[in-house]
Amino acid sequence: MLLKTNFSILISTMNNNIYHIDIEPSDNVIYVIIHQVSPGLLNLSGFYEMFKDRDDVIYKQLSCMGLSLSRNAALSLCPTKYGFIMDDDVSVDLNKMSFLVDCMESDGVDIATCQYAFPDMCISDKYYKLSRLHNKFSVAKVSSIEICINMHSLRDNNITFDTKFGL
Repeated sequence: MLLKTNFSILISTMNNNIYHIDIEPSDNVIYVIIHQVSPGLLNLSGFYEMFKDRDDVIYKQLSCMGLSLSRNAALSLCPTKYGFIMDDDVSVDLNKMSFLVDCMESDGVDIATCQYAFPDMCISDKYYKLSRLHNKFSVAKVSSIEICINMHSLRDNNITFDTKFGL
């Protein structure tokens, strides 16, 4: 696999859902895993062991709960210019993600959305065939796992997920 652009995949997970994560090693991708662990869960150090030998993984454990907190922690640890927001149960296509990042870079786009497919490769009919700008109505229909962010723009504008907003 030949990826032209470095990017990060920002994964939020909770408790034993970390075992759902299946990440392909890559020289061009960094995986930032934010692992929220409920109080009293046994074997807390064992989770770190899963990734300790991976140079392409940044792992952080949080004891506080909330998806927005997890997403914000991942954003703060993202070491690359571009970051994809992701969940623990999603498989990714690194080449297609790289293509989107290359398009963002050439077009000067700060936030892009992309489509996802279900395990049977079925794609929702909500997607357009060509790229387009979002408006205040279409952006409300975007799922977090459809978002790629230019981290420089995000940080320059102090943008984070609102922890009081909910899902």
